[in-house]
Amino acid sequence: MVSISLIGETIYSLTNPSNYPTKDLKDIIPLRSASVPESVREEAHKIGADFSSVQFLECAVNSKLTYEVNLNSFIEVECKCIWEVHLTGNCTFEWVETRFLQFEEVSDLKVFLDEKPWNYHLSEYEGEEYYTINGFNLTKIGDVKTFEIDFKVKRTPYPADFTRIPWLFNGKYAQFVNFPMTVTPVQVGNTSDLCKFKVNLGLPFRMILMDDQSGWMDAYVPPESEWVLTNQQYQPYMMFEYPIEQECEKDGNTYFFKTHFSEDNIANLPKIILVPDIKIPILLLLFLFSPFYIPFFDFLEQKSTKEKPENQESHSKTRRFGGFLLKICELYFGPLLFVVFLLVSKETIFEMFPYLTEVMNPASWMVFIYPIIFFLFFYKYKGKI
Repeated sequence: MVSISLIGETIYSLTNPSNYPTKDLKDIIPLRSASVPESVREEAHKIGADFSSVQFLECAVNSKLTYEVNLNSFIEVECKCIWEVHLTGNCTFEWVETRFLQFEEVSDLKVFLDEKPWNYHLSEYEGEEYYTINGFNLTKIGDVKTFEIDFKVKRTPYPADFTRIPWLFNGKYAQFVNFPMTVTPVQVGNTSDLCKFKVNLGLPFRMILMDDQSGWMDAYVPPESEWVLTNQQYQPYMMFEYPIEQECEKDGNTYFFKTHFSEDNIANLPKIILVPDIKIPILLLLFLFSPFYIPFFDFLEQKSTKEKPENQESHSKTRRFGGFLLKICELYFGPLLFVVFLLVSKETIFEMFPYLTEVMNPASWMVFIYPIIFFLFFYKYKGKI
């Protein structure tokens, strides 16, 4: 029963990873449209929850954004933002000076306009220093300005509250990482060109949860009937982030999140949820499956003994004195096959082990000796030991 419960709960968590605090996601309300206490709105503003990915302008302008992240470590994340801006009608578009990144967070900042270095400087806002990008003008229909910002930034992963965590793992099983937000200019009432958030994931034995978990996010509140008291100093209220309308794709270790921004489809940040690669829960499940394949091997052994009774004594001696290695292989049949798979794919259990120690519950390490425990119980019950 223990195996069946753990296997069932793990599979359910893997196939239903989202655990948002609302019964009907169709009723979610954007924070910027919700009636919430002023104190809550002020706090939301401090953490960027009401930030807009779009600057809506009266000028006939449109643009597309490509936001690319190379995530190989949390200490130094390489980011690149490229805007392609163009006029769709007769007007003059002015990209004004833009506060973009806090000074302390960023290193190796480079700014380009049409592939030529562009100016930026430091400015102060509410006691904090920010990199401020110089503006530019666009005056002719058909002209396209390509604006690029390259930078490196340190990120800190935090527990993902709305992702189901299988019992075998601890709070570090699911972690979210936010990235600095950018602003895309779009004419009022129009929809942006295709905007893409691309993540090249280089962290071993991790993957990004895609549907309903990562990508372009906005801050929402549940229907008022589902509000809960989350902090005594605020009104009954719970804010959470949920992906806006977008398409999700995966190509190897590269993830794509594509959308068209509009007044009804605004993001407040790009965000990813990192969880263990599927190989890690599969490995643990293989240990838990021992109650199924140990009796199967016992059945094969009994069948072989009945077919060759004259060799029964010899077989018994072999089992007692020379079959130890074979019995170990039977106990760990599934995990051994998995190790072979890792070797073929040029990965090793030794590379996986440090990450396992980080994300597994202490009690879950019993899973590695679970085949032995079940083996002893099974053969004790059958009177063979």
